[in-house]
Amino acid sequence: MVVKVEVETEIPATSRAVWAALVDFSAYEQWHPNRAISGEAAEGARVLMTIRGGTQASSIIPAVITEFNPGGRIVFRTGRRLFGYAYESYELVAGVGRTRLVHRATLPTVAALPLGGPVQMEARLKRSYAQMDGRLRDHVLSARGRARLAVRGADF
Repeated sequence: MVVKVEVETEIPATSRAVWAALVDFSAYEQWHPNRAISGEAAEGARVLMTIRGGTQASSIIPAVITEFNPGGRIVFRTGRRLFGYAYESYELVAGVGRTRLVHRATLPTVAALPLGGPVQMEARLKRSYAQMDGRLRDHVLSARGRARLAVRGADF
């Protein structure tokens, strides 16, 4: 059994600008409320995710990018075969002057047990994803974010 979560966010910017922010791992701490990523943004790449949890100590989690379609979709896999893998993906759907960000996760049910069960975990993740996707939107639209992304070749 698995827990599935999906959150959609509209961002009034091109998919190229949103993609540039998603794969600029060195800038994650500027917008992501609890994650930093180090490593290369490429299919098959192994990256390290540093998860900050408020009052808890940070955790470093190894991940693999299992899918990398520039401008369209990136998928991270974490976990171990014994307990099951978790997948987190960002998919971009381009529109006229805007991008729909579809943020999904599929996690083994066993991962939900310490958080009170699958229903509680799903609700918690939806709130968290909505918050982080909103911060990504704000980063892409901010003057600082736009300047950083323009250097990376993004148009708006």
